[in-house]
Amino acid sequence: MKNIKKTLALAALLVLVLTAAAPALASGTDMPDWFPSDTSTWIWTPADPDAPRVIDEADLLDPEEEKAVSEAVRAAAEATGTDIVIFTDTTTHGMDISVYAADFYDFNGYGTNYGHDGFCLCLIVNGRDREGWCCVTGAPRVFYTEENAELIDDELYGFLGSDRYAEGIIGWTKNITNLVKKGYPFTPDWWPDVGTPSSPKDPNAPRVTDETGRISGERIAAIAEKAKKISDKYGVDVAVHFADEYEGLDPQFYSDVFYNRSGYGSETDDNGILLTVFSGGSSVMTMGEGVARKLSGRNISRLLKGANMLFDSETRSANRWLKYLDRTLKTGRTPKTPVVWTIAAAVCAVIAWIVSGTGSAKDLDSMKTVLTAFTAGDHLINDTLSVSNVGDLFIRSEQNRSYSPPVSSSGGRSGSHSSHSGSYSGHSGTSHSGSGRKF
Repeated sequence: MKNIKKTLALAALLVLVLTAAAPALASGTDMPDWFPSDTSTWIWTPADPDAPRVIDEADLLDPEEEKAVSEAVRAAAEATGTDIVIFTDTTTHGMDISVYAADFYDFNGYGTNYGHDGFCLCLIVNGRDREGWCCVTGAPRVFYTEENAELIDDELYGFLGSDRYAEGIIGWTKNITNLVKKGYPFTPDWWPDVGTPSSPKDPNAPRVTDETGRISGERIAAIAEKAKKISDKYGVDVAVHFADEYEGLDPQFYSDVFYNRSGYGSETDDNGILLTVFSGGSSVMTMGEGVARKLSGRNISRLLKGANMLFDSETRSANRWLKYLDRTLKTGRTPKTPVVWTIAAAVCAVIAWIVSGTGSAKDLDSMKTVLTAFTAGDHLINDTLSVSNVGDLFIRSEQNRSYSPPVSSSGGRSGSHSSHSGSYSGHSGTSHSGSGRKF
């Protein structure tokens, strides 16, 4: 009995010793060198500014690619005033990838300013088991919303999913630069930096701006002439803007920013109006306070309907809008759009059809059934080799279309969605945001 008790006591002691030693064994053997042996006593120490910011433990980049990525990272860090780090590995050592990315960033002392501002793109690749996570720290977190993160990740993982690591990472650094400087990952070149005030009013601002490059010079000149005549006649800044849509930017917000950035409207009463015509077929309108006071809600609605007619080209929409605007500023009333008259005519036609339908019921009885030809032989004239005259009548037409998500000019797009966290922490306790997905 005593021997049994001794054996049990020794076994319990052995379990206790192994349990106590497990963290030390894990940190000393299983964990990477940069992981502290005791996270509770760890103190943040800033990383050497000249230390590499591209750490490719998974060996995803060849020497030339690593050099190009390092240069892109350096340029992005200088442009944004943040720290940007690329880290690849083959394992997370049992951690969630979001925590592993945060730990690598924190325990290596990355970050600028008081809030340790920066980004860490962590890629874990082990054969076809692949996952990525972007850890965001400090001030940039305000811009790394779920919507912006999804847009950035769509492009990034489109590249990574096809093993184009260098291209994907370099494109990612450019999108991160745009995000921090302008607040959005995808914007036109003229988009103002965060905190930039509105431009001063410019009486010489162009009447027509074409960002699409698809409108001919003759049509632009003709539209500009019409806009100038209306501007001079009524003392209103009238302008037209042809633009491409950008993912993540609301069309109305886009038009408003362009209006303010271009300096439309007078200094005193902001008497200006802008039509932005997007290449996708939709149009929006931005008005200064001076014009808004002159137009009723009905006028505004009709002006927009006139610029958003189905099947119209961009220039036709602009010309109709200018025509309606001229009439509105002259008479105070906007004419009805052709759609209104079309709907009215259609309603009248339906009523006439219902009324006439009752009188036609008797005529239906006298109608003969359409002869149907089931085989090619049914078209032959009896006792001859002649073929009867055949007129094809298509009763129904079907067309199947597959959806193809938009692709940015710099690369591909992933088909999956990212998980996003607005606030989380690793073992250091520092707060981060982030997003990622498998690829």
